Amino acid sequence: MTRIVSQYKGKRFNEPNDVVVKSDGTVWFTDPAYLNPMVQSGNYVYRFQFVYDRILRVCACLSKMQWGPQIRG
Repeated sequence: MTRIVSQYKGKRFNEPNDVVVKSDGTVWFTDPAYLNPMVQSGNYVYRFQFVYDRILRVCACLSKMQWGPQIRG
């Protein structure tokens, strides 16, 4: 396993979880704080884009991330 991203704006992630790789190559993951003290300012969903080598904070964290048939890359 290879780590592709380890921090957002200079701070490590809380506890990355629920990873999804879409057909367009973007990597989406949740970052809740379950057991450890929170490092980021909250629980968020992030998207990493290889093509731009960029990570974006997308929205407040959901408990599970699922792609339904209506989501197409």
